[in-house]
Amino acid sequence: MVYGESQSIVKARPYESTQMLNEYDPSEDIAALRALISQFKGNLPNRVDPASLTWVSKIPWKAVNLREALLYRITELGESAIDLYEKQNRIISAYIITRAVHETTALFYSFYLRLKKVTDDQSITDFDEFIMKLLFGFKNDKDFPGAINILNAVDKLDKLIDGFRYNYDLLSEFCHPNYSGVLGAYAVTNK
Repeated sequence: MVYGESQSIVKARPYESTQMLNEYDPSEDIAALRALISQFKGNLPNRVDPASLTWVSKIPWKAVNLREALLYRITELGESAIDLYEKQNRIISAYIITRAVHETTALFYSFYLRLKKVTDDQSITDFDEFIMKLLFGFKNDKDFPGAINILNAVDKLDKLIDGFRYNYDLLSEFCHPNYSGVLGAYAVTNK
């Protein structure tokens, strides 16, 4: 095996041996993603004024804050993933961040579905609790609302976008220190 950037005849390059990237030219996809990120950046607010929404309930203010924070997160992570992939050839880092974009997108979609249900049914039953979990969810601290299970959100979005869960699972293979994220990424067999 040859690891890293050794001086031997065979140099390891991330994913040189993976079939997934061998025949794929990402230039069109990257250009489309950069355009989308640019649109997001152009629409990010500097502040959210709670008084402009309502004086009666905190729920609209929480919902707007959640929406804007998710957009900021998707924008930053998306831009970082593209830069890591394209400019620095940091494939594993790009994949890990891309998985975070998938998770954020899935969470955003769950939020959208719940908000649509509230507006369609004209009922906010449990909506505040749901928003509080999205805003302040924490897995291991009893002083915070419990975090939501992101895989449930991923599965909801998979119903709309065929293959979303498959792609999420594939990205997860590169995020974990198993074959794809370690040996498959950084070593090739020197025959």
